[in-house]
Amino acid sequence: MATVSTARPLDRPSAVPIADHLLPLLLTPIVLLVHGYHPFAGDAGIYTAGVRHILDPALYPRNAVFVTAFTHRSVFPWMIAGLVRLTHLPLVWILLALHLVSIWLFLTAADNLASRLFSNPSARASATLLAAACCTLPVAGTALVLMDPYVTARSFSTPLSLLAVGAVLDRDWTRVLLFLALTLAIHPLMGVYTAAFVLILALIASGRTRRALAFCVTAFLLAGTAFALAHGGAIDPAYRQAVSLAPHSFLFLARWRWYEALGLFLPLALFALALRRHGPRTVAGAPCLTSIVLGTTAVLIAACFVPPAGPYPLVPFQVLRSFHLIYCIGVVLCGGVLATLT
Repeated sequence: MATVSTARPLDRPSAVPIADHLLPLLLTPIVLLVHGYHPFAGDAGIYTAGVRHILDPALYPRNAVFVTAFTHRSVFPWMIAGLVRLTHLPLVWILLALHLVSIWLFLTAADNLASRLFSNPSARASATLLAAACCTLPVAGTALVLMDPYVTARSFSTPLSLLAVGAVLDRDWTRVLLFLALTLAIHPLMGVYTAAFVLILALIASGRTRRALAFCVTAFLLAGTAFALAHGGAIDPAYRQAVSLAPHSFLFLARWRWYEALGLFLPLALFALALRRHGPRTVAGAPCLTSIVLGTTAVLIAACFVPPAGPYPLVPFQVLRSFHLIYCIGVVLCGGVLATLT
């Protein structure tokens, strides 16, 4: 039976250079074939329209604010437009190339994190294989999957977030700051949740769990304050109608189906079981406790301060999307543990 060293102390990281891993490169075309590629589906259609508007501002003369919604807060569409201008290649080919790169980068980041969590090569390979198999795994009821079958800002913010977590386990704060800065620049909202996870993980890994809990309590109180201040204020009827549409049910925990809510609590329970086995001061236990603390805080904020009836000050933050990174880490951990069952 294979063994994994998930219980080794945090002050002895097992770092493996990313260049040493060939499995992500071999799996990239397989992921493309298995999970498919839909370059203009879902959010990708708006991203692509925004890039086209950057390349040709004369496009979409009416309601251009809709197609440029993703271009004001992220450098990602501007980077794509820059690649088109630099290479003189059609946008569709640039998108395909970026999609392949994002798959490789995600699998590389998963393999990189697995190399910190597991000393056994088969466990690391199992973690990477499970990450490849779960690319389109839904994240509870958040309307997100681990990796979209098209190019969006999340295609690159996700692997950068995993690399930031791996850097925390290495205690390489320069790389942590670099990956966080890139994540925030590419996808500010997901970057904020990555920063929260990284901060909590760093505090727990250094034995300052009470400070991590205090940070979460502070976040909960701030959310409550924002909700209280918004009470009694006027709500734009058009905005209320928009967030109340059936396709936007993911915005409110109260409108989730029971099995979608189970997607929040079951992962936290599994993390709790792993934490009980390994302890919070181990290389596997610290991410488990971090996931429990951050996930519980997000659920409490969503349940208490994001009601369907309003007010809606926290709706744009979609706090339950913090589970996206929690799911990614959970898949890597589960993949490594599965190697012990063979």
